[in-house]
Amino acid sequence: MRHVSSPSAAYRRPSSVRFRLGTVSGVLRRPRNLRGKLLAVLLTLAIAAGAVASTAAAILAYRDGTRALQSKLEQVADVEASALAAPLFNYDIAAIELILLALALDRDVSHVDVRDGSRSILAQAGSGPRILTDRTLVERRDIFSSVPAARVVLGEITIVFNRQRLHEEILDQLLRHVALLIALTAALTAGALAVFRRVVGIPLERMLVSIRSVHSDAPRKAVQWASGDEMGTVVDAYNQMLLRETAAKAALHESEARFRDYAEIASDWFWETDPDHRFVFISDRISSFGIDRESRIGIARWDGAVDLDEGKWRTHRETLDRHEPFRDFIYKIRPTDGSLRFVSVSGKPLFRSDGRFVGYRGGGRDVTEDVVAAEALREAKRQAEVASRAKSNFLANMSHELRTPLNAIIGFADIMRSSQLGARNLEQWQSYADDIYRSGEHLLAIINDVLDVAKIESGRGQLVEENFHLAKPVEQALTLVSVQAAQAGVTLCREEDPDLPPVRADAHALLRILLNLLSNGVKFTPPGGRVTVRLRRESGAGINISVIDTGIGISQFDIAKLGQPFAQIDSSYNRKYHGAGLGLALVRSLIELHGGTFHVESVLKQGTTATVRLPASRVVSQTKA
Repeated sequence: MRHVSSPSAAYRRPSSVRFRLGTVSGVLRRPRNLRGKLLAVLLTLAIAAGAVASTAAAILAYRDGTRALQSKLEQVADVEASALAAPLFNYDIAAIELILLALALDRDVSHVDVRDGSRSILAQAGSGPRILTDRTLVERRDIFSSVPAARVVLGEITIVFNRQRLHEEILDQLLRHVALLIALTAALTAGALAVFRRVVGIPLERMLVSIRSVHSDAPRKAVQWASGDEMGTVVDAYNQMLLRETAAKAALHESEARFRDYAEIASDWFWETDPDHRFVFISDRISSFGIDRESRIGIARWDGAVDLDEGKWRTHRETLDRHEPFRDFIYKIRPTDGSLRFVSVSGKPLFRSDGRFVGYRGGGRDVTEDVVAAEALREAKRQAEVASRAKSNFLANMSHELRTPLNAIIGFADIMRSSQLGARNLEQWQSYADDIYRSGEHLLAIINDVLDVAKIESGRGQLVEENFHLAKPVEQALTLVSVQAAQAGVTLCREEDPDLPPVRADAHALLRILLNLLSNGVKFTPPGGRVTVRLRRESGAGINISVIDTGIGISQFDIAKLGQPFAQIDSSYNRKYHGAGLGLALVRSLIELHGGTFHVESVLKQGTTATVRLPASRVVSQTKA
């Protein structure tokens, strides 16, 4: 007996039951939340486990079914070969066909045929193919004669079983397994999700609400959750982190406020530059100082300055090129209002982690008031030093001016007291008395000048005003100075516009002004010279009183000293021209009390013109006069 096995004995998974897990994972891919990810994992694991289990069960069932079908085929072949022995021996074709038709009624039989000894088909039944496929099992049996003594091969029976029924049963079983798998997976997934939400989801949602509150102004609250598992540990750690974060934020806010206050006090604005020292950032506060922020972006500091000190800027740029910090670099700028402002900047170089220089960062302050105050302080100090030197010179000079008349007074008085002249020498007594009187008058004049200047400078000077014509004090002054002029060989002249209106002023003050100017003119004019008093009505309706001499003149440098108290052009002790240095200072003070002005014009070796101007408010109209 020969047994021929089918190639389908090696199992092949049916295409109808091939699961494509990729399709399922494609539906669940890229979940957006943790619940979805857990669901995807659970479904993937459940489907994979179910697919493996179902496939293994199907393989085992298919193998067992195939073995059972093979065993049945062998039994049927043995039985049918025995049953066909007699009809084939008798060559009863009808009986053979009847047996084959009865056999073909079996749903597992696809084809059956009987062949004689020459392998010619005598009869066949069944609708299936006779050929060997992956869905068929074939079994062949030799048919022997029924006579035991003469056992002869009469023919051959071939039976083909179809495995379609087996495939259908396996498919039905697999579908039942899949349905059961889906139900179990759904139940397990629902339970897992419920447990996950209770154990993980709720605390995570509360933590998420707390985390999202960072974008609001409300403070974040601790998560209320208590459990002894890992999730409870995570929530406790989050709450501890939240406490530390809250404390750190409070400390950071306090630190930021502190340093913001420090920065705003130390600087008015902040700035940053690139490696080429061009501004890339300037804080908005610079606009409050009248400086256009946008106009400064993209340019260097020196491009927006109005300083002309090239040395200062060269030194500053060398510091920047060396990438060194700097402090309180002061320069001038011109804001949008056209004024001149002084700014002070300090900066620190910036470097990346690899050491590459990326620019400067610093702050700036408007120090205009400080610079102006410092300049005013320097000027006040200079003026104080000038005044101190002038007073020192005055005291040195006054020692001579005061000693001369005092020595004369004391000397003549001593002679008269000791009776050295005798009682009869009346003319000498008279001469000495006259010298004492003149020295006393000179000393009194000096003291009066000192007191008057001090009184006016202290703001206590007062005028005794009245209406009068200027011709009167001019005439008095010329008369009083005529003796001095005659002794010096100087001619006195007078010029005035006709019909000059009267003025309202202090006549005694104007007389003292004229006496000081005329005395100076006579004093500094050599013999043969001329001193002229000129009265002119100016275009502004005021009146100019000028004293013009043809004397030695004054240099332009020394003119600036005139009119200052105690100032003298020649301050040496043995100077040629004596005086306390108060005359022109008194002139300036008295004319300024009237609201007028005083100025001097002079040319060396040609002469000097000293002019006092009475303003138009001092001129009295003819109707009032």
